[in-house]
Parts: sequence; structure tokens; C-alpha cells
Amino acid sequence: MRDPSFCILMSPFKSLKLAATAVVGSFLATFVAERLNNAEMIKDVTAPVFIVHGMKDDLIPHQQAQSLIECCRMSQFTYLLLPPEMTHNRFHVEEDLVRPLLKFLHQARLNLGCPQLNTSGSPEMTAEDFYSS
Repeated sequence: MRDPSFCILMSPFKSLKLAATAVVGSFLATFVAERLNNAEMIKDVTAPVFIVHGMKDDLIPHQQAQSLIECCRMSQFTYLLLPPEMTHNRFHVEEDLVRPLLKFLHQARLNLGCPQLNTSGSPEMTAEDFYSS
């Protein structure tokens, strides 16, 4: 049993069978065994969950990410980001991933009551300072 600090997913599928349906259609997907059911597995995750999925993803529909985040019943903090121009493989690294992920990590840390880490001896940077620079 793993006890992760965070769960970060990018363009996830709800289940392998649903992913196959999106790619090859429902008839051929009937031949795919349901081996990876992320919806079932994520139900027991208590760690904060961050999901980013592009609205223009033509491989895995973004609705699977929306359904998956709804399955996070045990998680202490969830965050779903659906960048409007992001596809499955094309995205702006800083705008679609890095900045939102840092914001999530900052908010999740505060929501979980974790202490601020300051090992450098210098004043801490606030989120507002970080995003405005």
C-alpha cells in the first residue's frame, strides 16, 4: 500500500475500456479487458489530487477527467484544470502545467496545515510574489 503526498495526473482516462472506446469505437472496445479502472483505484486516494486535461484532446476526451475527479471521494483536496487550447500532446508547459501545478501544491499545502519550509534563512516568497514575477 502506497501513501503518496500528492496525486498528479495529466490527460488521464477513467478506465482502459472507455479510453479504447474513444480511440477505436465501442465495437472494438468490447474486446479490451478492463484491467486499468482508474475510477475504482482513485476512490481510496486520500492525498490531494491534481488533474489537468486539455479541452481539445482528441485521444482521451476531457469528460473522462471530469468523471475521474468526481470519484475522488476520500481526497482531502482536488483540483481539475481544463485548458481550452490544450490537446493530448500539445500544450504550453508554463501556462497549462507548471503555474497551475505550483498553485495547486501551494494551496494543498495550506489546506493540509503543513508548515512553511524555509531552509535558506531568507524571507519566504508568497504565492502573489511568485505569480507576479
